[in-house]
Amino acid sequence: MNRWSINSADLTIFSQAEYQQSLLTKRHKQSHIIHASWIDEENIISEADATKIWHEKLSASPKQLKILFAGRLHPNKGLLLLLEAMKILDEENIAVKLDRLGEGELLSNCQAARKAMQKSVQIELLRTIAILAGVINFLPHPSPPRSRGPGVRNSQMI
Repeated sequence: MNRWSINSADLTIFSQAEYQQSLLTKRHKQSHIIHASWIDEENIISEADATKIWHEKLSASPKQLKILFAGRLHPNKGLLLLLEAMKILDEENIAVKLDRLGEGELLSNCQAARKAMQKSVQIELLRTIAILAGVINFLPHPSPPRSRGPGVRNSQMI
């Protein structure tokens, strides 16, 4: 299910190269690795440059941008920043569909953001599916897998 979702997205962002290599089977798809630590100041562009780049990309692609957030709904995962970005995109009337897969303490924030979108942004709250740990144990794990009972793991913990 995770590979299908990742390979169906227009752009996929990974926190580790191992995830990108094991989950992104369609190598022609755009993907980036943003390590979950910090962003160096020299990598931050001005708002004017970001706006210019964004509009150039939008003019090249008339279709709706699709984004998948698969992870724990926790402040450390950048979800609040993503929801704020969705609000800005909605205000700018830019067509975006955000599929959110996961559970956690920010679920109510996701639900509120979904209801608040008025124009062009759609937020879908997808159900988390429990899967057998043995099915995904062939994936490289940078840290030991976290269990949710005997032999069951949640898909967002991959």
